[in-house]
Amino acid sequence: MTDINSTRYEHRRSSEMAGLIRSFCSLLFGFALLSTAALGESISHLTTAAESGDAQAQFELGLAYDGGNGVVADIQTALSWYRRAAEQSHAEAMYYIALTFDYADRVDEDNLEAADWYRRAGELDHAESQAALGLMYEIGEGVETDLKAARNWYERAANNGNADGMGYLGDLYMRGAGVDEDRARGRSLLEGSASGGSFYGQIELAKVLLETGDTEDDRINGLAWLLIAGETASNGSEQSARTALIQSADASQSEMSSARRYALTLTQSLLQEDEDDAATGYWLETSEEALIEAAQKGLRALGYYAGDITGTTDEALDEALADFAAEWRYAEPPAVTPNLLMFIGGALAYEVYDTNETDTDMVDNAGSGFYVSASGQIVTNEHVIAACDQLSLPNGDVLEVIASETSSDLALLQAPPPHGNTILSLRAGRGVRSADPIWVAGYPLGGYITSDLSVASGNVMALAGMGQDRREFQISAPVQPGNSGGPVLDEAGRLVGVVVSGLDKLGLAAELGDLPENINFAISLGTLQSFLDTHHVDYLTAADPAERPRTPIIEPSAIVAIMCE
Repeated sequence: MTDINSTRYEHRRSSEMAGLIRSFCSLLFGFALLSTAALGESISHLTTAAESGDAQAQFELGLAYDGGNGVVADIQTALSWYRRAAEQSHAEAMYYIALTFDYADRVDEDNLEAADWYRRAGELDHAESQAALGLMYEIGEGVETDLKAARNWYERAANNGNADGMGYLGDLYMRGAGVDEDRARGRSLLEGSASGGSFYGQIELAKVLLETGDTEDDRINGLAWLLIAGETASNGSEQSARTALIQSADASQSEMSSARRYALTLTQSLLQEDEDDAATGYWLETSEEALIEAAQKGLRALGYYAGDITGTTDEALDEALADFAAEWRYAEPPAVTPNLLMFIGGALAYEVYDTNETDTDMVDNAGSGFYVSASGQIVTNEHVIAACDQLSLPNGDVLEVIASETSSDLALLQAPPPHGNTILSLRAGRGVRSADPIWVAGYPLGGYITSDLSVASGNVMALAGMGQDRREFQISAPVQPGNSGGPVLDEAGRLVGVVVSGLDKLGLAAELGDLPENINFAISLGTLQSFLDTHHVDYLTAADPAERPRTPIIEPSAIVAIMCE
């Protein structure tokens, strides 16, 4: 398998199959938003409808058994219901059967079976299946390698609006693989793929623009797509590939600044189309004073506003808004609205908080971490430290990497021994359960809005992460850049998980046509304990307190910002 095809195949396996659809089937059908009693009632209604021959109910019941939503997860029962729906020409059910045998996380891998079901769904014009089958023909999985067949299936997927299919087809035309080379058409297809939210399309378009672009605008455009790809990357390997491309571009600070502005402009239309309702809902109970205060803080962090944070408008704020809107090409009138605040947040993410800054002399907050032993051992995420030449605490203490694991996304760092009661204890006894209250603590957004420890509350939403990965669990607490590696705590301040990632909102919005909110992920306590045990860390555990406090007991000095150089 060529490097190009291997990258493409792994991307589809991780993001298209196991990750994107399975992880959110519960949300699509409302399961995750229901109480246990309501779940049972929902499953009962689905079962009745499914047994009476309703194909959609059969498919949804298959999803429930596939993901363990309201029933005990059972892949064979899920397959049985998928097959019954497929017998009635339900294309999505066929696709899920194909995914099951292709991804093969709970059944034996069977590429022949997967290809057959992709074909059946593809003949019914199911775009994801068409792109998947095209890839199987290109790499020779489950079928004989046939570039002409691959092109035909990619074309069908692209004609149905599938972003990955457009990207795969565009790559064939760029390389002249199975088709006459046509770089103009290839670039056009890659542009459509990138705009549609495909990580593969975004990366390949960036390469084209950076390697063969004729103008400085092409170079800025390519860098912008690499920045946007940071939102659509679905795993650490993809982020590493993106980081390597940014570093190899050897861009100046001026170029990166221009690229950030252009990246935000490129995504603005998607933000406006898909976030209007979400933005309005998010700020629905927020006072006008709080909206203005948030705008003042954001604009001050960006260098546009030098006044006091008052929560009231003044001439200085009006001028700052006008300057910001002009320089960042904000399309609406520069008034303090939910959309503007989301746009300012995007500007902050691109301008200040991107940890892949090409200026290697710049020291920035890469993430958060916490002490787990009296000897000074700190836990954070592996992806927080992966691109750093030197790590330190804000006070200048240098950190040494003791161990790191890509598979668990955990890293163990050595710092000088902490002072006082600055160690987090792991929760003893039962683990978290769905709907349990939790708190996320850390240093989000690089400390540019505040250098104080930030604490946000939420709940456990599901006991599995992307692709039903039981090493992670899903939380509703807000997670921002810089939260990675921070602790997830229960009401007694005990450690129950490690923040690992937020949801790719833009990619999912492009896929689903709606913007999900407050869906983030944490590494499970069991995974953390195994990591600590493997590396012989002398950590503490704590049992349930006699009385549970109403607010979490948090020791701020136990949680630190990880600085990266």
